Amino acid sequence: MAQKKTQKHPRWFWPIFLSILFVAIFVRFFQVTKFPPSLYDEEIALGYDAYSILKTGKDHLGNPPPLVAFESYGDYKPALYFYLIVPTIAVFGLNEFAVRLPAMIVGVLIVVGVGLIAREVTGAEKRKALIMQLIAMGVTTISPWAIMFSRAGWEANIATCFVVWGVVFGLFHLRTQKWWWAAVTFLSFALSMYTYHSARVIAPFLALAMLLWWIAEKKLLQLKLKKNLLQYFFAGLFFLFLTAPIVLSLTNKTTQERFAETNIFADGHVVLMSNHYQEMADHAWWARFLYHRYVFYTKEFLANYLKHFSVDFLFVHGDTNLRHSVQFFGQLYLTEAVFVFLGLVFFLKNWRKPFAYLLFWLLIGITPAALTTAAPHALRTLPVMPVFLILISFGVWESVMEAKGFIEKNLPRLKKWAVVLPAILVVGSYALQFVGFWHFYSTVYPKRYSGGWQYGYQQIVEEVNRRRANFQHVYITREMDRPAMAYFFFSQTDPRKVQKIDKTLQQDHGAPLPFENISFINFAENAESGLVASTIGSMHHLQQLGRSIDQITEIDDPAGKPIWAVYKLD
Repeated sequence: MAQKKTQKHPRWFWPIFLSILFVAIFVRFFQVTKFPPSLYDEEIALGYDAYSILKTGKDHLGNPPPLVAFESYGDYKPALYFYLIVPTIAVFGLNEFAVRLPAMIVGVLIVVGVGLIAREVTGAEKRKALIMQLIAMGVTTISPWAIMFSRAGWEANIATCFVVWGVVFGLFHLRTQKWWWAAVTFLSFALSMYTYHSARVIAPFLALAMLLWWIAEKKLLQLKLKKNLLQYFFAGLFFLFLTAPIVLSLTNKTTQERFAETNIFADGHVVLMSNHYQEMADHAWWARFLYHRYVFYTKEFLANYLKHFSVDFLFVHGDTNLRHSVQFFGQLYLTEAVFVFLGLVFFLKNWRKPFAYLLFWLLIGITPAALTTAAPHALRTLPVMPVFLILISFGVWESVMEAKGFIEKNLPRLKKWAVVLPAILVVGSYALQFVGFWHFYSTVYPKRYSGGWQYGYQQIVEEVNRRRANFQHVYITREMDRPAMAYFFFSQTDPRKVQKIDKTLQQDHGAPLPFENISFINFAENAESGLVASTIGSMHHLQQLGRSIDQITEIDDPAGKPIWAVYKLD
């Protein structure tokens, strides 16, 4: 990349920059404890383990703080997010805001980082580069994909931020040739690997590709390549040192079990299908190759891979997981389908190494999600979201420039408005879509899809704690996943009490089922006499079975529909 002269930004830049930044902060912080409507189980697990570290120096199971991953529910979550929320819990207490604050902050940093990437890859023309920076920031600020994952405690959002800034620092090194930018590039990529599983695949490839780009660029520019190679050698060693604990953990049985639960190679149906086809071909020698199980695995991988580029996933309905999408909008806005295409055309027409790197980022970033059973998956592909947004930003630029050329050629009377008119059209279309998305996300979504966020456990804990002293036995059903950890979190149970629970007792994915006089049971039918908290449906089922019930209270969802009941069972 060519060296750029340092110049002051024009006057118009900073007011627009700060305005976009204000909007980015607003849409990530405003009423973040109201929508999404409640903490879901993974956020609760993150928060309570961080609280346990803060209070006792150990996780809730009594283990010393790990470097690579917390046992948590038995799914061994990457460790960094836990440590990030320790100080926020220390300041704000154990609550929704404290758990979500790091994701909100890095959501804003992603906006700034994507803008800087767009500026750096644009080229030497400063005015155009600054415009591209602002366009990319604006696109990222109001992106449904970016907003959804910046308002809840998603580790993937933190990993995406580190990946984005790893690329930013790498581009800074290309421009300035300063060695410290190379060091923080590798540091940022390494930190992403301590935050989310898919980053452990993506980050090493991006780091290696960036390193090769540096070497190629310096060779072309004849910038003391031998000296730089020595610096890069030590930078590479630094990266290997930082990531060595993760590499070593790959041999751990629990890590292997985690991967085995989610990868496509664990699908026994594929092996049965392979055997069936080979039998149908009378086990001919050619059938062993044509119908080999790895042929079927490859087809499944490619099918999963391509699903992440589907129109329905990207632009219409989004991820089917209720926590990953509002369902009424895609991961991106509908009109951005045009901008993605135009951005890709722009990249191909103006092919340069920065664009090649971005497309490599996109292609390698889909791989971890394609190797797993749930596809398409907005969370596992979140680290490639910035590439889509940068493509869209260049598509916006290309569309405005094409419209400008058309107006100047065919509508000479409007020549002085040749840029303003298409820009107003683009901004207006974005404004309408964003207002629609924000209204749906802030008003309809919390009411319609509160069940996807396990709404009700906080209210249950409050109701149970008001009355549990009056009952010998208390029962909370597991109909909405993992109530034990929710109880510890919302009642702010002293972690020392949880750590003392007999480890031989039945466990709920790492969270103990019995605690003091409370039992966390699968179904209400398993309850004996005492205080019971279950779904409304379970209470009615007990009544149909002839059990004596004295209903105490109901808990409504945000739409006003009764979903839980607390009652005395005789």
